[in-house]
Amino acid sequence: PALVSVLSIKDVFSARAFNKGEKGDTCAGECSHFNITKVENRDKLPQPGQVDPLSHCKEKDVDDCWFYFTYSVNGNNEATVHVVETPECPTGPDIIPIVAGVVA
Repeated sequence: PALVSVLSIKDVFSARAFNKGEKGDTCAGECSHFNITKVENRDKLPQPGQVDPLSHCKEKDVDDCWFYFTYSVNGNNEATVHVVETPECPTGPDIIPIVAGVVA
């Protein structure tokens, strides 16, 4: 099946790449209709200019972390996904300046 939109597939990609989200437990059987390749960082994602049209995407997962991926569908309707292997998670505030400001 062709990939329709990023919004309808982000849960599938998150489940396949990181075993997270609503489809995390069931995705092995339900989400095998595309090839997925993990890459080290965003610079390693495929870039526009390939033979197949390519979409670059940035989505939040269930842990409020950003994950980056690309997907393309070739002429045979086969989907290929590349995803950055480590999501970017927000860090908490730096507590030392906060404590120092309250104490002072």
